Amino acid sequence: MGFRVISLDALDVSNRNATVLATGKRVESVLASLGIDDNSKQVARAMLAAKEKCFTLYRTGAEKDSSGADVVWRLSVVVLSEQKSRHMPLQDVFGARKALNAKSFAKDGAFVVALDDDSVEAYEGVVAAILRSKPTYSRKTEKKDGEFDACDGDNAIAIADDLDEASMRRLGAIAEIVPMVAHWVDMPTLELDTEEFAKIARKEAEKLGIRVEEIRGDDLLSRGFGGLYHVGKSGTAAPCLVSLEYRAAKARRRIALVGKGLVYDTGGLCLKPREHMSTMKGDMGGAAAVLGAVLLAAKTGLDCDVTGILCMAENGIGPNALRPDDVITLHSGLTVEINNTDAEGRLVLGDGVSYASSHYSPDLIVDVATLTGAQLMCTGKRHAGLLARSEELESAIVEASRACGEPVFPMLYAPDMLIEEFKSDVADMKNSCKDRMNAQSSCAGHFVEKHLAKEYRGEYAHIDIAGPAWDGERATGYGAVLLDAICRLAKA
Repeated sequence: MGFRVISLDALDVSNRNATVLATGKRVESVLASLGIDDNSKQVARAMLAAKEKCFTLYRTGAEKDSSGADVVWRLSVVVLSEQKSRHMPLQDVFGARKALNAKSFAKDGAFVVALDDDSVEAYEGVVAAILRSKPTYSRKTEKKDGEFDACDGDNAIAIADDLDEASMRRLGAIAEIVPMVAHWVDMPTLELDTEEFAKIARKEAEKLGIRVEEIRGDDLLSRGFGGLYHVGKSGTAAPCLVSLEYRAAKARRRIALVGKGLVYDTGGLCLKPREHMSTMKGDMGGAAAVLGAVLLAAKTGLDCDVTGILCMAENGIGPNALRPDDVITLHSGLTVEINNTDAEGRLVLGDGVSYASSHYSPDLIVDVATLTGAQLMCTGKRHAGLLARSEELESAIVEASRACGEPVFPMLYAPDMLIEEFKSDVADMKNSCKDRMNAQSSCAGHFVEKHLAKEYRGEYAHIDIAGPAWDGERATGYGAVLLDAICRLAKA
């Protein structure tokens, strides 16, 4: 599963289809390096002069088909432009993804990327866009699970710039991890329950020497994880918390990432309608992104300690399901009156951030989740919603997200006003806001934030990825690259 990232001079496309993704200034030089003929050069110049964003050239290779005729190879071109909006990624990764999904483009062959900016950050988003056009999960009988089309004997993405070894290793890790994250999110709960998800996390982590700890079932309740336990106690497999600890050789700071891992969310006794229940297999997209980010840290030798906390549960229905009016105690010690069993993600995240802040004392905590449908109304389908405790952190994450091609947009940060939405007469708070028209995505983030340990003095951010985790009916693997970019910020 995954692509290899190589330099352009290591790529032979003489008898292969290929797709070039390049800025306008780089297209001609890249096509020349691929050995196109004079006629194709003229066609390319005409297309560029007409400001065409996508076009296809054809060339004849040395091979013959069964009838003895020359085999014609397709060379597709996507012209990338820098976005003018300050809220969009620096490269047009969304346009690239749309073009790569077009039926007119070859679905096999190598990819070549050439940008005006030769930084690794500039290449990350385009590489991820390529990966998102090639989802791996399939149960169609004519295609095996995880099977890619042949691509020079391998799945190759060639970088036209001479990046250093560390940058190429980082892009190679992204090319491996993003398809894995998307694959996990695409898997149905029949194949990925909490036990299997935990098993995958342990297997991938231990390959890289990452320390793994698992707390499962009744042990969660005895150790104070009341949110995670009660949300998942009616699931087909027991809820669990998996912590992954990557330790850098010379760490400059410590970061904790907390992911919502609802392998399925029926809504509980507040049952979702049919049209809203489909795709709930992917309600573990936050935990998948966290797992991916920790693996990226280890694969690239990140210079800070990263702890990933995966809060895994299935929000099912049954005789022992969590009920509206129940009062539960979270890891923070705060009591919560349940007024909506379909507002379960914040309960498991509340346990997660409480544990992260009290047990690990990091400099920065980031939780990530497919938390609220309202996020799409707040920041759209492509931009995750960001709730950051400080303006400095908010600005830094926004800029990092644009650079890496997984954009976020700030949501209202107003805990002094919005926390009142959770007022309860019988407990410390309710779990669902009273007025759903009052910035409910921000409210959900502030609910989670409320469960940070009282003594915690580090930074905090909440990222709602309900929209960008999906593109139609397929997972995008969104989040791992963004979290990696946040971990690399100069200041936590």
